[in-house]
Amino acid sequence: MALATHPDSSRIAVRQIFGSLLDLPEVERNSLLATLDAWFASKGSTSDAAARLHYHRNTVLYRLRRIGDLTGRDFMNPAQAAELFVGLRAFQLGEDGR
Repeated sequence: MALATHPDSSRIAVRQIFGSLLDLPEVERNSLLATLDAWFASKGSTSDAAARLHYHRNTVLYRLRRIGDLTGRDFMNPAQAAELFVGLRAFQLGEDGR
């Protein structure tokens, strides 16, 4: 709720959580974030996320690990996954607000 009502806080959260992932070319960045979104929508199932995206399961795992390398956050760690979720939603709110 705080991120939705305070756009500056939202932008700061996105930058702090995603870091260098945001510096990637737009197509690559959006592809990684779409993978993360599908993984959350699939309740953490890489197989279900792969089916949603029409990718192989290993592609989803590779992309999630890449997100981890870029952000310093491990998607398998519940606290760090929660941070990624907040960052993703804040990013999406910012995109909708443009």
